[in-house]
Amino acid sequence: MSIARSAACLTFSVTVGIALATETGLAQGRACDELTLVSMNDHREVHFVDFDNDGPSIGDRRIGHRRLVDKDGNVIADRVWTVTVQEVDDAGEPTVTASEAVTLFEDGNIFTRVDNRDPVNVDDLTTMHSNAQRPPQAIIGGTGAYAGATGTLEVIRGKDNQMTFVFALDCQ
Repeated sequence: MSIARSAACLTFSVTVGIALATETGLAQGRACDELTLVSMNDHREVHFVDFDNDGPSIGDRRIGHRRLVDKDGNVIADRVWTVTVQEVDDAGEPTVTASEAVTLFEDGNIFTRVDNRDPVNVDDLTTMHSNAQRPPQAIIGGTGAYAGATGTLEVIRGKDNQMTFVFALDCQ
């Protein structure tokens, strides 16, 4: 792996670690309500981590960050995500991937996961990853105000790469 890619992976890991440790984010008082947020492409960063420099292969990752805002444009949360290649076909194209994401709010975090069994182009950084278009992502837990959360997250791609995130939370 190149030094630049190692640094990008390390930077992403440190950022996620700090965010989880301090529960940074930018929302207040929204725990367990249905919540709809949006993100434009100018609030998106994505990197491809090719661990063995041979193109997409098992274990390679697409990592990213999106800033999420409410309908008035107020920053509400940050979302960091990882897509891991789990299977490739004979042509070397990823055919199975898994996505995990953490949405970081001021009062806690929400964790989601979704599997994708359709071919995807994980190394094309200009393309929105199709995992975002899968059936609703499973909310698999949370911290702080979202501790024990379950439910679903629907991600809808709009015009100009705007993404709408609809959190349907069930907090016990």
